[in-house]
Amino acid sequence: RWWIVVADVSGKGVPAGLVASNIQACLWTRRASSDPLSKVIADVNEILCRLTRGRKYATLVAAEWSSTNETLTWVSAGHPPLMLRREGSVQDFGATGRPIGLLSDQIYEAEEARLADGDTVLLYTDGLLEAGGLSGADEFGLDRIRASLEEGEDPCDVIGRLTASLADHIDGGESEDDVTVVCMRRKGVEG
Repeated sequence: RWWIVVADVSGKGVPAGLVASNIQACLWTRRASSDPLSKVIADVNEILCRLTRGRKYATLVAAEWSSTNETLTWVSAGHPPLMLRREGSVQDFGATGRPIGLLSDQIYEAEEARLADGDTVLLYTDGLLEAGGLSGADEFGLDRIRASLEEGEDPCDVIGRLTASLADHIDGGESEDDVTVVCMRRKGVEG
């Protein structure tokens, strides 16, 4: 099984970096656990709550790929929607729980999808979603993200389309927040 995690910590600089490294360390120590992903994220939430006393938090989407049953399972802690492209149609999957680090005793639900050959999954931070909004223009938004995923043939193409569309949207300016994008495609086993 493989884990793919995209997280976005509140704030900037060294304090946010330290929280990010703690999240990464917590997840790393659980990589061999047989616990369901929902429990792992609930445990990481408890640790982060104790460390930061609710002063720092993070949104996060943690996805687990099982090649045995060809299933992607994920937990989204207050993170922007995971997007799944199947046969040219895109479906959004919203948060399954609150951001980690804010409140203790949270329950995180997991969702899953069996991926077929050619299915593409897109994870990203709110820096992409909200780009341009602080400068007075419209935010980049879900529609532009969805369009890039619908039109993309493979992950590199999707990221290229997103990058070009974002550059056009902010008209050569700088994004107000960091932007992280992960795009994955299920590739069938060739016989």
